[in-house]
Amino acid sequence: MPRISQLTALTAVDNADELAIVDVSASVTKKITRSAFLSSAPLPNNTVTTAAITQNSVDASKLATNAITLGTSSITSNFTTSSTTPVQITGLTSTVTIPAGGRRIKITVFGRTVFNANSSYNTFTIWDGTVGSGTQLSSTQVYNTTNIPAGPIIAMAIVTPSAGSKTYNIGMHVTSGSGILEAAATYPAFILVETI
Repeated sequence: MPRISQLTALTAVDNADELAIVDVSASVTKKITRSAFLSSAPLPNNTVTTAAITQNSVDASKLATNAITLGTSSITSNFTTSSTTPVQITGLTSTVTIPAGGRRIKITVFGRTVFNANSSYNTFTIWDGTVGSGTQLSSTQVYNTTNIPAGPIIAMAIVTPSAGSKTYNIGMHVTSGSGILEAAATYPAFILVETI
């Protein structure tokens, strides 16, 4: 009987092609098709390197639901403040789990318009932790003249936090008057936390 090394090489393998396999529990050599072998013996974790994956070959259905979007929350009713120092916008908070590996994180806040009965700067801030006492990551400022809405409100921060739990919050303050972040079911204001 020839050795395996002496057999003719098979350069293209079909799923129905058969392999020899030793059934250790029965001390018998048996056969198994390529498709049966691959389906019953998934690869262990961390055995496929980046170089082995074809560019653009992983489709969305194979990604975990939190692989891109880590967290989001939104409000559908107005938020009003007359504070001249940052206060929490009720409902615009997101607690997420940062994956290991030094991934960059993008935090985005969006609102359609802000209204103020005075001419005022309306400032929106992104915080790591509690608004006012945590770490401010970014801000945007929208100026509106008396009784004229202004917008949109868009602020972003890109950070590389340590792995683990993080809570990101959105703050707001004004230079005068009462600022109203306008929101409704058809134009919600939101915070979005993503890996990039």
